[in-house]
Amino acid sequence: MKILVVQETSWTKRGPHQQHHLFERLKKKGHDILIVDYDFTWKIEDGFGLQKKKSKIVKGQVIKDIKINVITPKMIKFPILNRASIIFYHTLELIKIFKNFKPDILFVFGILNSSIAISLAKLYRVKSYFYVIDHLHALLESEIEKNIAKAFEIYNAKISDNILVINDGLENYIKLISNVKRKKIQKISGGVDIKNYNIDNLERKKIRKKYGIKDNQKVLFFMGYLYDFTRLDVISKKILNDNMKDYTILIVGDGPLMKRLKIIKQKYDNQNQLILTGWVKFNKIPKYLSAADICILPSENNEIMRNIVPIKYYEYIAAKKAVISTDFKGVIKEFGLNGGIKFFKNLDDFFELLLLEKSVFDEIAKVGYSKIIESDWKNLLIKLEDLITT
Repeated sequence: MKILVVQETSWTKRGPHQQHHLFERLKKKGHDILIVDYDFTWKIEDGFGLQKKKSKIVKGQVIKDIKINVITPKMIKFPILNRASIIFYHTLELIKIFKNFKPDILFVFGILNSSIAISLAKLYRVKSYFYVIDHLHALLESEIEKNIAKAFEIYNAKISDNILVINDGLENYIKLISNVKRKKIQKISGGVDIKNYNIDNLERKKIRKKYGIKDNQKVLFFMGYLYDFTRLDVISKKILNDNMKDYTILIVGDGPLMKRLKIIKQKYDNQNQLILTGWVKFNKIPKYLSAADICILPSENNEIMRNIVPIKYYEYIAAKKAVISTDFKGVIKEFGLNGGIKFFKNLDDFFELLLLEKSVFDEIAKVGYSKIIESDWKNLLIKLEDLITT
C-alpha cells in the first residue's frame, strides 16, 4: 500500500513521535511510505532567503534498518511569507505527488499543508485520515495565529474521511470544536516497545558513573523538548538552593529552557546535582532512563499540555519507574489515578511527593507496568493496519 504522510514539523529534526513509531514499522512491513514535511526551525539555521526543495532518503529514527523518502518543498524564509509560501509551494508539490506517487491513503498531522493535502485527496479520491496528537494551534505564539490555526483544525476534522486521536482527551477536544460525529473518530494511543526498556542494573551503574552520580542519590529524570513552561528551572533552582543534597536532576533533551538551566547550573550547582545531557539518540534513551529513580513531568497545566498524553509516559512506565506529574486532564483520563503516576496540583505538592518512601514508589511503578502491556507498538500497529486495509 502507498501511504502519504504530511506534517508541519521536520521529520528528521524532531521526534521520534507517534508517526515515526507507526510509519517506520509499516515501512518495515513492506508498505511504501512518502513523507512531506516543513522545517519550522528555519530561523535558527540558515537565515532568510529562498529554500530549495529538498528530497532525501533517510534512515529510520526508530527502526534503523529501513529508509524513508522525505520531501521538503520550497519555502520563502521570511516572517509571514514563510507560511504564505506553504500555500503555493506545498500545493504544487502535493499535486505532483498525487499524480505521480498515486497514494492509496493519506495521513496528515499538521494544519495548513494538511488542509491542502486533504482537499487534494478529495479531488483524487484518496482516503484521508487526520491524526490528532497535539493541540496544534496552542503551540503558536500570537492569538491571531492561534485562531487561524484552530479554524484550519476544524476544517481538517470536518473534511477528512476519518479522524484518529492519540488519547481520549483529544477525542473530546476534537469532537467539541468540530462537532463531527463520534463514530468518525477512532483512537490509536501512544505506545512503547516494552522489551527495549528492560535494562539490567549494570547499565544503570554505567550511566550513573558516567555522570558522577553517587549510589545514594535519588535521580529525578526528565526527557524531551525543554519548553519554557516545563518548570524544570524552578524545580532545579529550589533543589540546589534548599540544599536538598539527596537529589540529582538528570535532564535529557534540549530546547528554549536550556540556556536558563545552564545559568542555574553555573551559579548554584556546587555538588553536580543538575545534569544536562542535551539530545541523546533514541536507541540510547532506555539506558539513560535506567539511571532514574523517579521520572517527572512537572509542566504548567496550560492549553498545550491539558489534553495530550506524551509518549514519554509510556516509556517511563515501561522502564518500571514511578512517575510524578502535573494533574493533566488527558493523562488522568488515559492512565487513571492508579496507573503508575502520582499527580500534583502545585509545586508544593510536587516536593511533598518526593518525600514518599522508596517502597511506595516501587509499588507505583509495579502497578503502572502491569497496565501498559497492551500498549506495545506491535499491538498498536496491528490495529492501525487492520484499520487502513479494511
